[in-house]
Amino acid sequence: MVYATEDFESMESGLVGDDSHIKDEQHDMAPIFHQDKSAHGNNDDSNEDDSGDEGDRAVGGSVRGSPQQQQSTWGNEWTVRKAAANALDNIANALHDDILPILLPLIEKGLTSTSDWREQEASVLAVGAIAHGCENGLSKDMNTLLPLLIQTTLSNQPLLRSIGCWTLGRFGRWLSSRDDTTLLKASTTAILERCVDKNKRVQEAAISALAGLIEESGNRMRYDNELLDRIIKVFNICIRL
Repeated sequence: MVYATEDFESMESGLVGDDSHIKDEQHDMAPIFHQDKSAHGNNDDSNEDDSGDEGDRAVGGSVRGSPQQQQSTWGNEWTVRKAAANALDNIANALHDDILPILLPLIEKGLTSTSDWREQEASVLAVGAIAHGCENGLSKDMNTLLPLLIQTTLSNQPLLRSIGCWTLGRFGRWLSSRDDTTLLKASTTAILERCVDKNKRVQEAAISALAGLIEESGNRMRYDNELLDRIIKVFNICIRL
């Protein structure tokens, strides 16, 4: 699941540090429509809305739709990396928490890696891939795991920031079920900051993740004036941009 050379070759602008000043083309603003879940031969309902884009972007960042819609941070081609992430998602939905004793030590090692950001990014992707299938088993580790994910949204690597947002968005259901909203606020705040990122693809991932969080946790957010004020403030900044 670590990025390979061919993954980078298929990317349009995911590695650009700052491209928010570049004027958007018409296809950059085209709406994304729901596509048949059988794309790439996958008929598993578990992959619907796996990245907050209502099924248009599956686990691993594959974008389904027309070429104009397929301008993805993660690249436009179906790669081994994406297939591996999609397979891990399916395994998690089939075996649930039974896979955690094998996966968690590997994920923890990758998340704390400082030698190669690509290993860290792959671990964040793995967490997102198993977020739904292993939700119960991961619950006891959330107080440690979510702060690590939030930290990745501050990386100097756009691809790590974007996958961090995507993965945080995958935990919207769990965050909305907690009585304590501390982690919900922290996750939402981290995503909001990336909505005005200097990289367009990070912005895209953050807005998608925010939409997922609002869909899952909107009833909790509506009574939190501080959080609502932050959301409105960011929306106003985005409109001015």
